[in-house]
Amino acid sequence: MIRTGKGGRGIVSVVSLCLMLVIGVSACKKSSSATSSSAPDLGAKNLSPLAWNLKTIVDPYQQAGYTNVGWDDYAARALTEFARVRARVIETNEDWDGIISSNTTFAVKTGCQDPMVNYLYVRFAMDQTNSPKAFSDAFLNISSNMMISPYPPIRKFYASDWALDQLFYTYGQASTNVPGLARLENLVMQNLLDTLQDKSMPAGEAYDACETFLTLINGPWISASPAYARIYGKISGPLFENWPNAYTSYLLKGEANIHLAWAARGVGFANTVTPKGAAEFAEKMAIAGDALRNAWRLNPYDSRIANNMLEVEGAEGNGDDEFELWFDRAMALDPNDYTACSTKLNYISPKWYGSTNDMLEFGRECATNTQWGGHVPLVLLDAHYFVKQWIDYCGLGDTNYWRHPEVWADLHTAFERYFQVNPNDTGRYDQYAWYAYQCGQWQQFLDILSRSGREDYDYFGGKSKFDQMVQNAKDHLKNPGQ
Repeated sequence: MIRTGKGGRGIVSVVSLCLMLVIGVSACKKSSSATSSSAPDLGAKNLSPLAWNLKTIVDPYQQAGYTNVGWDDYAARALTEFARVRARVIETNEDWDGIISSNTTFAVKTGCQDPMVNYLYVRFAMDQTNSPKAFSDAFLNISSNMMISPYPPIRKFYASDWALDQLFYTYGQASTNVPGLARLENLVMQNLLDTLQDKSMPAGEAYDACETFLTLINGPWISASPAYARIYGKISGPLFENWPNAYTSYLLKGEANIHLAWAARGVGFANTVTPKGAAEFAEKMAIAGDALRNAWRLNPYDSRIANNMLEVEGAEGNGDDEFELWFDRAMALDPNDYTACSTKLNYISPKWYGSTNDMLEFGRECATNTQWGGHVPLVLLDAHYFVKQWIDYCGLGDTNYWRHPEVWADLHTAFERYFQVNPNDTGRYDQYAWYAYQCGQWQQFLDILSRSGREDYDYFGGKSKFDQMVQNAKDHLKNPGQ
């Protein structure tokens, strides 16, 4: 939840920063980690993302009242780097979090009390050994200081949003004992509404802020809480008033209505859905589909639109051709699109429009298609995991599912392909080893552990459980018939 910073690369002067912005930024490459949301907001007439972020992050520092020759250069470097991150103009492999971490650390340790600098310090440099409560207290203090500062509403919004997020993390989102919760939620909402009055804001930034708060309120589970509908109802008006031709406005409308559709329906099987819930589900999905098609018409380069349309097509049941059209669009934009593949896996499951055989066939395609990468090969693992769950749910009595030779053959293919395209993800070896053990592949289990070079004992249920698994594997190899 809180990102740890890396070591810095040194300090540059304010003059050097200005020169970098004048002659260097236009030549910067997009970050390799930038999402498809960096696609152009067709039709939007605002400040450029970099100009707007500099205006709302760097410029207010001079008016906030915390300048000092002892840390000004460090503060400027951190704030400018963060503005570049927000604008998605960082260079490939740029150590941006290290730059922010090292410079805010020096500024804060030297005595800088500027709320924006301290906000970045807590996010990127605060010692991770601190307790969740310590982070909550720090973010709450920053939020309070930001509210009385000359920083614009968008920065006050994110400061209060992070404080709220950290409170949920510390005390639990369902807790009724979260200190200052109601006041903080109101602060976030008001700052967001104030932010949406800034017509110079790039449409993508407006989307990011709205989506951030809606996601936070929604939490990890779909619920019928009226808060989500109430908040979207308040922000949709100014969003379309000020950015009526931006594809991101329609993207957010589509995403929100998908959520509202599922909240009305519930996540149970069809026989558990009420007539009212089914009608509202269909209505909201139709609204979502119209909004997303408008978004695609405005910008057919953002894979999030295609991904959300996959969910709409799956819900509306317009046929495999329409679903495959949007799936192909998503994968053409991002051949590593695990989300699109996961949505298709659910679409062809027996509870929707397919069968377990369809799932396994598609999973094998994900593991062997050399045009696809990222986490896509592990869709085959997901397919087998679902099939095992389905067998248990249907009471088919196959208690030895993982011991079928074809199951291990598939998992072996999926993991080996995954490590071929993700050689540095050594943490995934624990999962690979766990499945080897479940499949009774004792030598493979031990070999995979030796490949990892480390063990996350918690993943195996603790060190004693891990040690027992290792011993069991060795005993099976000594006595294969046991």
